[in-house]
Amino acid sequence: MASKQEQSCQNSDIVKQNWLVDEIAHDFEFLDRWDIQLEIDEETGDDLNRILDVIFSRKNSNNIMDYLSEFLFWFRDVLGTWFGWDKAVNSLPIPGCQETSLKERFLKISTKPESIPEIGKLFSDIDQETFKTVYNFENERLLELSNNTVHALLHFGRLKLNETQLILKMSVYVKTRGLLGKFYMKLITPFRHLIIYPTLIQNAQKNWENFCNQKK
Repeated sequence: MASKQEQSCQNSDIVKQNWLVDEIAHDFEFLDRWDIQLEIDEETGDDLNRILDVIFSRKNSNNIMDYLSEFLFWFRDVLGTWFGWDKAVNSLPIPGCQETSLKERFLKISTKPESIPEIGKLFSDIDQETFKTVYNFENERLLELSNNTVHALLHFGRLKLNETQLILKMSVYVKTRGLLGKFYMKLITPFRHLIIYPTLIQNAQKNWENFCNQKK
């Protein structure tokens, strides 16, 4: 069973949905959106958390882009250590605000606080102490990361087209911390678009295809 990727930055061919993130992160800058079209059936199911666990599970690969992506993450960690970019992970206030986490905003409007696990399983292979889940619903999930340069959000939305197809929408939002944060975002922009995102999406496709083949 194959997966078809539909990538987009800033725009999507799918009608805009009323995601909760648009309400509680209205003061964040929207950076990128990538759409992945997945084929589903009764065997694969359409559970969002299961889909995320499958497509973002770490797999060994000999692809040069994977090596480049891994190197960039390693190099970013080195720079963060040298310049102190990660001294205050997930503890600083959101730029221009008093809250340290969007969970605080979410709790003010939510009647389902049980939807907030302490640490999301997503990306647990990479760094389970970095990405924090803000909320986790049937059709959308929001994670956040804060350090000395930015407060960033990673949003996943599930849009079911029919019984055999759905769109997984991956979006990035950010608030920078002063001139350093703005410089940092400009610095990493070409690496995000040319290496990080394409590699992430390609691996997500492969993981889903392998998962579907195992279900046959």
